[in-house]
Amino acid sequence: MCGINGIIYKKNKPDIAEVRRMNKAILHRGPDDEGIYKFENIVLGHVRLSILDLSKKGKQPMSNDGRFWITYNGEIYNFKEIKKQLSDLGHKFYSKTDTEVILNAYKQWGINSFTKFNGMWSFAILDIKQKKLIISRDRYGVKPCYYYNDNEKFIFSSEIKGIYSSDTEVYLDKNKLIYEQRLLEGAFTTSFHKIDIIEPGSYCIINLENHKIHKNRWWKSLENLPLININIKKIKENLKHLLYEATKIRLVADVNIATSLSGGVDSAIIFAILNKIDNEKKIIQNFDLNTFIVKYK
Repeated sequence: MCGINGIIYKKNKPDIAEVRRMNKAILHRGPDDEGIYKFENIVLGHVRLSILDLSKKGKQPMSNDGRFWITYNGEIYNFKEIKKQLSDLGHKFYSKTDTEVILNAYKQWGINSFTKFNGMWSFAILDIKQKKLIISRDRYGVKPCYYYNDNEKFIFSSEIKGIYSSDTEVYLDKNKLIYEQRLLEGAFTTSFHKIDIIEPGSYCIINLENHKIHKNRWWKSLENLPLININIKKIKENLKHLLYEATKIRLVADVNIATSLSGGVDSAIIFAILNKIDNEKKIIQNFDLNTFIVKYK
């Protein structure tokens, strides 16, 4: 899962201890490791759940050239294909992580790199040369990112409790309490004063010097509608193929893979597909079809 944190200090000196407290607040997201990186008036934080490249080479915040630094939560399923493209273009890799693939992809293609990623993510990339921070979320906002902005600080975190654990006063906004949570989320905001949500399929760029924020969408669903076949037989075949490929592509990990059965249709379909993949091709390491069910009182 992992968790990301960060603060841009607009007036006061940066406080590493403050971001470390934010990391501690969301440690359940990444109990395997923790990292901090400070540059001038910004501090980045990260808590890691190790899935790919379990070595220290996967530690975050990560940089492979000293200029670009990333704190990242998510997984890019097609990172090996993108890595091959980047290697052919001359990029060097020092780890086996998808994190480093994101870094080099951004160096090569900028914000256009986001359209090449098949996955779910929320990440922040710091460019210390141009002195800017770019925060990006995946197409449908699978991975969360909240932010707080006032005259003193710009704060972002994977969870509201990360922002709450900073030195900034966080309190409920009485004007928002009359609205249902679904309506607030649809407006990309929260019940808390000045805490909003980075929109899915979008990015924002924060200038570290003048603190101006530029927001834009890199993905628009209405411009990327799939072609639908009206033949019911072909629709079924296509759906079956998509489910199979979507399950298979998610089996990339350097840790054991398991599945949880809820007793519902969704998890049962996934388990059936996993059985088929396991029977057809013995190519997946760390693959164990022993399922588990968690029972709550």
